[in-house]
Amino acid sequence: MEDIWVIIFSVGIVQGLFLIVAIWFTKNRKQFSKELFVLILLSSVTLLSSELVEISGKRTLIIRMYRIGETLPLLIGPLFYFYTIAAISPDVGFRKQNLIHFLPFFVFTFLFMPFYLESYDYKVEYINKVNTEGLTLGMKLFGWFKGMYAIGYLIYSWILARRYRVKKLRKNFHVNLIYWLVILQFSAVLLTQLLVTSELLQISIGISSDRAGALFFTFIYYVFALILIISPKGILPEDVQLAKSKRYKKSSLSHDQKEDILIRLTQSLMKDKPYLRADLNLDDLAKSIRVNPNFLSQVINERLDKNFYTLINEYRIEEFKRNINGSKKTIYGVALDSGFNSKSAFNRVFKEITGTTPSQYKKSID
Repeated sequence: MEDIWVIIFSVGIVQGLFLIVAIWFTKNRKQFSKELFVLILLSSVTLLSSELVEISGKRTLIIRMYRIGETLPLLIGPLFYFYTIAAISPDVGFRKQNLIHFLPFFVFTFLFMPFYLESYDYKVEYINKVNTEGLTLGMKLFGWFKGMYAIGYLIYSWILARRYRVKKLRKNFHVNLIYWLVILQFSAVLLTQLLVTSELLQISIGISSDRAGALFFTFIYYVFALILIISPKGILPEDVQLAKSKRYKKSSLSHDQKEDILIRLTQSLMKDKPYLRADLNLDDLAKSIRVNPNFLSQVINERLDKNFYTLINEYRIEEFKRNINGSKKTIYGVALDSGFNSKSAFNRVFKEITGTTPSQYKKSID
């Protein structure tokens, strides 16, 4: 039986290393989503390697590496969550405040550090105690916590992917892949979590949660490998800036012309407020400032780093903020006056741009 586990983990490690190399040498080398995905795979391969060493019979190496990957599951959940964000919005970067998501990983790694630095003899004694008495309640609870932590981030990732699928009518292959990948990982973590719970309740299942989790994720590596071979672009979205450069490569606009269009656009938005029209589109706006629609789209994308509808909705939100204070109209009434044509669209856009709901915002200024 041990030989079978060695084969399974070995295949999983080789598969993971293959994916890391294949993805790293794809185009857009500095792409943020690619770097996140490589970190996810590297963390997972490290977990498999730690498990493989433990069952391969090399006792000295086992003791030196014992529990070395204990806190890595706390890293994978947040990494995959940010990968999902980067995959859906490739122009999103990583901010310093995002580091708070990795705080549990750093805290528990720091707490485990004294054990990692303990002597060989101390670890031998500890392992013998675990073999006879089992893991302590604290370690079992920590295993349960790691599973719940991963489940939380997978749920967040699933919500993001599902929302994007609905909004884009499910036509984006890459987002569909992320959506089903989240479900696959969630199932793997949930099954592992059930095994951890059985260990907490001292119910013998016949397989450890660590080995089962490694088996589940080895299967996920196979899925990744097949998708990568069949459709390399399925794993990683094309870099936004590269896409823009390709899209506008043949554009004849000079730097000065772009500046002129940007000035005319800004003046129109500030003075004429065309965004108050609920049916405003790119062609209408371009016509009003006497600019080719393609040139206007190029300037908005390149100089403002957003698309037409995001720009217009931002101005509508600012208009709403200016008018809601002291208004006798309802929130939806002011939203209509600001250019929105539906309550659901207004609520969604307001939350996406401001991070809060219209009702919460109104209460904060009353």
